[in-house]
Amino acid sequence: MGPLAFGGVPTARNIALLALPLAGAALLVAAELSTLYEITVLTAVPEGGSFAAGPHHGYALGVIAVAIAVMSLGAVLGGSRPAAVALLALAAAALAIALAVDLPDVHETGLIGRTYDAAEAEPRAGLYLEIAGGCAALVGGALILVARPAPRSRSRSRRTAAAR
Repeated sequence: MGPLAFGGVPTARNIALLALPLAGAALLVAAELSTLYEITVLTAVPEGGSFAAGPHHGYALGVIAVAIAVMSLGAVLGGSRPAAVALLALAAAALAIALAVDLPDVHETGLIGRTYDAAEAEPRAGLYLEIAGGCAALVGGALILVARPAPRSRSRSRRTAAAR
């Protein structure tokens, strides 16, 4: 069989294996378009007090989300083990951006905090979508690696022909 031996036809199993990583990619795209954190003073958000997730890290999660979708398809429909491993690496990168780049800044009030004593910064949906998307892709990638069939040994006639 060719490269689609693992399941070129979308079966229920393939669809189930694709669900988590593709959902994770969708969550990462949604996170890019969402608010990462807001700074409030008492009950109002002053001008410049709302920060979107995408510009905060240069839309890196959008690029990672596209790569996660492509690697998911390659891993499930193409049966590619390297694509499954790449999927895990991409999911780990998405989580690293969410936890190491974005999370430390969601409680920083910056200049607004120096201007107003009552200023507070709080995370919004963007941070939670980033973390959920990275986790979904990571778990989905792990399931794809676990569910992959064992590599088939070459047939006896091919081994005999190769030995000659």
